[in-house]
Amino acid sequence: MSTFDTRTNQVLGEVAAGVDPHWSAPGSGHRYVLVANSGSSTVSVVALDC
Repeated sequence: MSTFDTRTNQVLGEVAAGVDPHWSAPGSGHRYVLVANSGSSTVSVVALDC
């Protein structure tokens, strides 16, 4: 997973999710992102440092 600045399209950082991640959704209060990993049938929870 990559995070980027939408104004400049500059990549700010990268975080490993799971095997074959495909879908993501914001978590409660936009403090984390849920990522569905179709290759491992798991969900990764990625905390946002806001």
